[in-house]
Amino acid sequence: MVHGRFLDACRMNVLCTLFLPGLFLVLAWQKWVIDPNKPWLQLIAKPFICWMIAFAVIGFAVARNIPIEPFSWLAPH
Repeated sequence: MVHGRFLDACRMNVLCTLFLPGLFLVLAWQKWVIDPNKPWLQLIAKPFICWMIAFAVIGFAVARNIPIEPFSWLAPH
């Protein structure tokens, strides 16, 4: 993804390819628009955000191992 090969990055791990830029945009929005005086670690360490990340990662790990057609697209190629 760093080298600009987004399609190859999606083939390896679609969760990271889509999740990391989205997470950065949400945190940047909170930092620069909503509350500019709050440190970065306080934005990341909110319990709701931590639980949502945990559910997303666990759900993705389970879904990519289901051998049915729409879920098999999540497995690395």
